[in-house]
Amino acid sequence: MNGSKESGTQSRATIYGAHWCPDCRRCKTFMGEHGVPYEWFDILEHPELTREIQEKAGGKRVLPTIVFEDGDVLLRPTNVELARKLELTLHMNRTFWPLIIIGAGPAGLTASLFTARDGTETMVVEREAVGGNACPGLSPAHYRFRIQ
Repeated sequence: MNGSKESGTQSRATIYGAHWCPDCRRCKTFMGEHGVPYEWFDILEHPELTREIQEKAGGKRVLPTIVFEDGDVLLRPTNVELARKLELTLHMNRTFWPLIIIGAGPAGLTASLFTARDGTETMVVEREAVGGNACPGLSPAHYRFRIQ
């Protein structure tokens, strides 16, 4: 089977879907943004996988079907369900921050670095990829501060 690897490391999940499926794109984006290595199989390119997917989905054809290395299967999961499965932080324990920066693009990251140097506790909120277009290859492992 020739799927496409999102990362050169051992995949933690296999996503079965189709290029036209918006939920498939959302799941791939979510996992990629959180640095979760996965293997992708487009069922249009690999029709022989349809039966395997239906077996894992209890006889249904549900896209995306995500199979994790521990054997768990998620069918058309929400981002919250993916975050729980991947044990990502969903909620903050704090209710107050002296400074909140909206956007972790180049300007937001620069501002957060300067405020961190000054000792100001800062929360940075980003909807998509940290670093924006300036840092497309960076993952949270590259930063010296905690990204949640």
